[in-house]
Amino acid sequence: MMLKRSNVLVVAVNIMKFIMNVSKTKDSRLEITGGIEGSFLLDVLHGLGFEHRVVIPEDGEYGFLTPNGSWTGVIGMVQRGEADLSMGGLIITEQRRRDVDFSRPYLITPLSFAIGKPQKHHLKNAYLYPFHIVVWGCCLGVLIAMSATLYFVLKQTHSLVVIFLELFGNMLGQSLQFKTTSLNLKYFVALWLLCAAVLSASYSGALLAFLFSPTQGKTVQNFLELSNAISRGKVHAYVIEGGLHASYLKETEQEYLKVIGTAIETNKWHAKMTDIRHIKEVVTEKVAFISATFLLKMNFFIEEQQSEVFICSDPIAESHVGFALNRNFCCREKLDKMITRVLGAGLLEKYINDASFLTYLLDARNKQEVQGHEHQIGLVAISGTFQLLLYGYALSFITLLGEILYFKFNMRKQIRGKCKPHPNSLRNPASADLVDKIKYTVYSWKRRCSAFRF
Repeated sequence: MMLKRSNVLVVAVNIMKFIMNVSKTKDSRLEITGGIEGSFLLDVLHGLGFEHRVVIPEDGEYGFLTPNGSWTGVIGMVQRGEADLSMGGLIITEQRRRDVDFSRPYLITPLSFAIGKPQKHHLKNAYLYPFHIVVWGCCLGVLIAMSATLYFVLKQTHSLVVIFLELFGNMLGQSLQFKTTSLNLKYFVALWLLCAAVLSASYSGALLAFLFSPTQGKTVQNFLELSNAISRGKVHAYVIEGGLHASYLKETEQEYLKVIGTAIETNKWHAKMTDIRHIKEVVTEKVAFISATFLLKMNFFIEEQQSEVFICSDPIAESHVGFALNRNFCCREKLDKMITRVLGAGLLEKYINDASFLTYLLDARNKQEVQGHEHQIGLVAISGTFQLLLYGYALSFITLLGEILYFKFNMRKQIRGKCKPHPNSLRNPASADLVDKIKYTVYSWKRRCSAFRF
């Protein structure tokens, strides 16, 4: 093994800011300077009592099995003996175990995804949203039932349409115009006033909330919906380049997960990451990013609180992450013991919290303050109400026009009936009296004039 030739451990890593920070020294040597896994690695190596030398794979990958049986990335360097061990989010799989050894897992993390939420916008028909469609149906049913009940209580002294309009107007804040001393009517009216007051107050409060706060569209909520959205071509899903997430999804037993994994590999939806915050540049309303849950939480803490990004709360299989070791590595038991001690001290959780807080401060500094005008009710928010008013005016105008035409048609029909002479006078004008002759003359002229109308 390499330790027999030198007391220096060769460690293969991939650079990713906030995860594995690596910099060059004055003599051009690579040095681990921090990060979540970088700080954890330094603690473990310090406990082992060995010096270390850092190497980086040329392809920048974590490890894929090639058709000739060799591995790429840091797994390949450990397999070929170019490195004693490797660290950096390496998922422990049976396929990798055939060629390299692994330490005990130091991190168990579920796989989730983050996707941007649709932008908030005001709906034109916001006046319909305060109540569910079932509630609207119940309100209409109560209004009709109450109208029919009052119709019989009032002993049909008012028409059903008038009662319906009276009750509908009362729901909108108008007073009732029923004049009666009936005790039964007072009971019914009292119950109705209570119901109308509750409905009116509930609607007014909910409507103000909908107008004041813009509505946000719904996005995919879990991996099943993500798979369906990818199948329809509405959403893309990216993973970190060189990782095993796409391969895992493709080889799983669930068909909807296979769809996601196949789409990622077919369309090459891979994102090369040298800074964990680059995930922010990938995630949009139409692009999801699949990764470990704690990495997504660390990146999108502010965005999730402000409802700008959705992180799936129903993750899939948990991944075990550990050190990849060369077959000839001698100190595996000691390495496992040091990993247990560092984990027991809570240092890994501390490094995760430190990195999360640092990214939070950087994001908070770059976030723009919310402008006050976003909380004002604009014309778009109430445009649906004006449209409803215009539709009502148009319907009223059409109704009025129909009534005018019907009135004229009915009057003309009545005039023709009055001016039409008696049938006997038409057959024998000479025997008709003076009144019938006048009617006959008017009737004849009306028929002649009607022949010249266009």
